[in-house]
Amino acid sequence: MNTDHQKYCLTVEEAVKSLEVSKSTIYSWLRSGKLDGKKLQTKQGPRWFLNQEQFILREDSTTELEKAVIKEELAKLVEKNLATNREQIKKDLADLLDKKVNQAVMALYDQLSNQQKTTQRMIKENAQTLNQSLEQRDQEVIQQIRKIQEKNKLKKSKEKSSLIDKFKGFFSKV
Repeated sequence: MNTDHQKYCLTVEEAVKSLEVSKSTIYSWLRSGKLDGKKLQTKQGPRWFLNQEQFILREDSTTELEKAVIKEELAKLVEKNLATNREQIKKDLADLLDKKVNQAVMALYDQLSNQQKTTQRMIKENAQTLNQSLEQRDQEVIQQIRKIQEKNKLKKSKEKSSLIDKFKGFFSKV
């Protein structure tokens, strides 16, 4: 038993600090056999102890077990994040697309609304200009009609005078 205490002397708390994982992860790895450990009797009752040889540092300061643990944890994190990120990216893209479509629709609506206002203003201005032109033309036509009427009056008056003069001349000879 003394040899077990020498070989299995690393506590779960020390393994947590060394591997930077939770206690539940350490216990899970102990149960699954990924970590070599034993339950040993202590004054506080049975406790898990890990084989310290798993944690012997190499020149690069990382044990092979730590490297494997890190790789496994990273793989799990990457897989979990990828799955989460895919769904989030899909949602974000759909939201962004909806937002961009709504922005484009609103921009087109604003543009069409502005064009409609501009068109209505131009129609109103053109109608006013046309009405002014028609009024001016009507005034000119009325003036021309009056001139023609005046000429016709003068002409009729001259013809009347001339006719009277002819009658006078005719009767004065008789």
